Amino acid sequence: MERLYEVFVEPSVGQQTPPFYVTAKLSYRWDALQTARSRTTEEDMLQQVFGDHDDRATQRPWLRVDVVLNANLPHGKPLPMPSQERRARWIDEAMSRLDRVERLLPKETVAEDAHGRLAVLAWQSDPVIKATCDAHGALLLEGVELAAWQSIHLPRIWDDPDREEDPPPDQDLARMFARIRGSLYAWMEALDHLVTTDRGRSPEPRSSEP
Repeated sequence: MERLYEVFVEPSVGQQTPPFYVTAKLSYRWDALQTARSRTTEEDMLQQVFGDHDDRATQRPWLRVDVVLNANLPHGKPLPMPSQERRARWIDEAMSRLDRVERLLPKETVAEDAHGRLAVLAWQSDPVIKATCDAHGALLLEGVELAAWQSIHLPRIWDDPDREEDPPPDQDLARMFARIRGSLYAWMEALDHLVTTDRGRSPEPRSSEP
């Protein structure tokens, strides 16, 4: 009764920073409880779990949607590791744009519930560099990635026709997809700092084969 869904998307404008190949992986896990709540009404679910005549209040279910921005080099063809200065410029531009311009996360990342407890609604990691070593111990760049997730609240299904319906997630999903589209483009553009050397020339990929 638990399912994992994954899909990969590319920038809508196409790949523009060779030799990097840029994608975003979107995934979510639909667990057994979500299956039970979507297959029947909220009242019937409470009756099955807690017994007859259970009228306790429930909260809207939520779905965690994970997003991983990737930029990978062709297999077996890593680049020489960029200098610390160029890595710093890449991180500064990528994070500046993802935090302030083409935001990956919604503005509200935490919220306070009726009991004064804080709930995390979204989260974003720092950029991660994927590296390998050649036969001489030199570090080579294989790719970079950045992970994030956002919660999407889902509507409950009520048997009581007089109860107010929960709003559908359509607008939240549309806004999330729009942010992913913009942030994926920003993520790709920031790669210029990794594919261009301090002298303005792109380094040649190196084979990792001995």
